Amino acid sequence: MSPEAFTDWMTRLRSQCPCIIFDSSREALVAGLKAAPWLVKPNRRELEIWAGRKLPEMKDVIDAAHALREQGIAHVVISLGAEGALWVNASGEWIAKPPAVDVVSTVGAGDSMVGGLIYGLLMRESSEHTLRLATAVAALAVSQSNVGITDRPQLAAMMARVDLQPFN
Repeated sequence: MSPEAFTDWMTRLRSQCPCIIFDSSREALVAGLKAAPWLVKPNRRELEIWAGRKLPEMKDVIDAAHALREQGIAHVVISLGAEGALWVNASGEWIAKPPAVDVVSTVGAGDSMVGGLIYGLLMRESSEHTLRLATAVAALAVSQSNVGITDRPQLAAMMARVDLQPFN
């Protein structure tokens, strides 16, 4: 599918399902962002590709996130690896920093974060709680070799260790 056809498909999908949560890479990311999904979750490198430039400072990342919001994207969540995640929406900007963990594998960390975002949103949690949850899920995911989070007390303990601050 060409990037143009993907953008068209995403636009038609959005007209029927306005709350699209979008996480992709490369050409599909750039094409999908043109359709203004409701929530996007690129990582910093993917955001740099979209922006067409390096984003060395957090202010640069936030400016790029706001540029996506100006395109009609309601929620922009940028995963920052070990630095955590940034969420920008109409209510503000938050940065969540996970505690240091022993990294076993980073495979699936972004998908785990998206899973945490979806769960928090479905449970109608606040943006702050949802970002804390998603960051904790991703931190747990990289610290183990198995797939999935089944130990709720372990997740609760990790959530308590996530440093969440408004960014300003």
